[in-house]
Amino acid sequence: VAHLIEKSYGVDIYGDQVISREFLGKRQKLFYLLKAEGFDVSPKDFMNLDYSFEFDMFLLKKVGYPTLTQLTVGLFLTPYGTTSLAEYFAESFEFYVLRDQESVKQISPSCFVKINELMENRDDF
Repeated sequence: VAHLIEKSYGVDIYGDQVISREFLGKRQKLFYLLKAEGFDVSPKDFMNLDYSFEFDMFLLKKVGYPTLTQLTVGLFLTPYGTTSLAEYFAESFEFYVLRDQESVKQISPSCFVKINELMENRDDF
């Protein structure tokens, strides 16, 4: 559902670049955390907003989700939210609708604001 909302309202969600900047800032922090843990990381991989199979496999196979989970607590809602801007939004949307809005507000405040606006202003989803 989140990806359908994203496709239908992408301009409303991403048009002002606020969520993109928030995501890239978090990705930059993740880069430094992984580097400090001794992982061989390239800054360019962390500046891509789009999904990359290679980056996803790096996180899954080289870093591992247990380690990634520990490193991203309080930074991302879930480890999978690190993989792309679309997943960052989708994980935020899922948490907002199904789990815990307060976590979204604290961890992904730009997503919280956008999702809140969508929920308040749209009757068609």
